Amino acid sequence: MGPSYEVMLYEGVLTYSGIDGSYQTKAILIPTQEQWGEFRNTLDVLNIWDWCKSYIDRNCNDGTQWSLDIAYGDRKLRANGSNSYPETFKGYLAAIEKLLGGRTFR
Repeated sequence: MGPSYEVMLYEGVLTYSGIDGSYQTKAILIPTQEQWGEFRNTLDVLNIWDWCKSYIDRNCNDGTQWSLDIAYGDRKLRANGSNSYPETFKGYLAAIEKLLGGRTFR
């Protein structure tokens, strides 16, 4: 089984957890307003609000699954995938890692 990462937001607090083999990481973070503003700007630049609801590679039965459920001000998105990703997915992962202070999220 490969690595697994999760970020949850509740009342302004981010809870991060990551599992990679036997190594487990957990952190609680409170981003600044500036960090949130930069994150939102990056989401807009990446046009994540235009992502499809589902990205599925039907030729692969095993591999990586992902899901995203985000509501930010006036925008909402719920998307998922299995071995397939939107074009700007790597940029989104980089934005999350920056919001997490450099912690791995892939």
